[in-house]
Amino acid sequence: MAKDDVGDRIGQLDEDRRRLLEELRRKAQKNAAPDPNEPAAGAAPPGPPPGGFGSVPPFGGFWGMPPPFGGGGGFGGIPPFGWFGGMPPPFGGMPGAGMPGASPAAGPHGGNGAESPLQCLRPGGDGAPLYIVHAIFGSVFPYHKLAMHLAPGRPVFGIRARGLEDGLAPRDDVREMAEAYAQAILADRPKGALHIAGYSFGAWVAYAIAELLARKGRRPGLCGMLGVSAPISAVAPMVGQQMDAWVSGMMDSMKLMRNLAMSNGQQDPTAWFDQVPPFQRLLLAHNVAALRYVPTQSDLPLDLLVTPEQEPFLSADRTLGWSTVSTGEIREHRLSGNHLAMFEEPQVAQLAEVLDARMAAREAG
Repeated sequence: MAKDDVGDRIGQLDEDRRRLLEELRRKAQKNAAPDPNEPAAGAAPPGPPPGGFGSVPPFGGFWGMPPPFGGGGGFGGIPPFGWFGGMPPPFGGMPGAGMPGASPAAGPHGGNGAESPLQCLRPGGDGAPLYIVHAIFGSVFPYHKLAMHLAPGRPVFGIRARGLEDGLAPRDDVREMAEAYAQAILADRPKGALHIAGYSFGAWVAYAIAELLARKGRRPGLCGMLGVSAPISAVAPMVGQQMDAWVSGMMDSMKLMRNLAMSNGQQDPTAWFDQVPPFQRLLLAHNVAALRYVPTQSDLPLDLLVTPEQEPFLSADRTLGWSTVSTGEIREHRLSGNHLAMFEEPQVAQLAEVLDARMAAREAG
């Protein structure tokens, strides 16, 4: 599908969304909307619509778009979106954490997300620490084995996501994640060299952290992109900007739908979202974050660690799109195995060897 056709389609969807939003506003102004946190008396939460919101206009047209934006499975086929649009109801096509009902919940550490996202994978040593950002699922458990294989003398930290197990709402914006994670890194490492890496979706977050740290005068040594190309929006910024506007508008529309229904004494059509388990909520929030993210350009040097299934794309662009994001030196390093087996033996030992060599090279200048 041509880029112009994609832009026209997204523009039409955005216009449809605006018309719906305006209609809902007009109706809402005629009714005194009660407190949205107070459900209507006697109202039981309705079940999710069949097929999720992919079957509810104006969202149905979006999920039904041709590849790469549809193809019957939402963003199926474009990592890391393959498991998003193809999820079964009610999760297929469901909006992310910015929807009603996704406000931060009081957790064991309070409602302000004050707990550090850093998890020590290997303590000790005087070397510059390595911070590895979580992937789409938010956990750092795949990185424990990697930490064991890295050369001794260097602390290794995983950066895990909010909302994984702390009772808080997950973040649905890459820049918000980067701000929080950079703050935690600087608190842990107020001065001295440091390294950043990320796997899959986490590589995009790692880049955002590295770019933010560089602007603060703390440019990382290694900026490792593990197993992922640059975001689609790096090649076509219009797509990311339209997605951001579309997601924000969708969330506003859902809130208006909720207020309108409750002001008319009807059941809240979004109440079922409160019943979504935390892990699914986190996964959806991260997919929304991926859709909305438009990277800021920089001159950061990048190290790309790629697996065989990415090699056909290297023949077209050896930087996998990252040259549109950074004007710095970009090196690719080819690994065995595949994207999902990167942290399994024997691939993880090879990955550790490459990372050790690149961190040493960056430290040497």
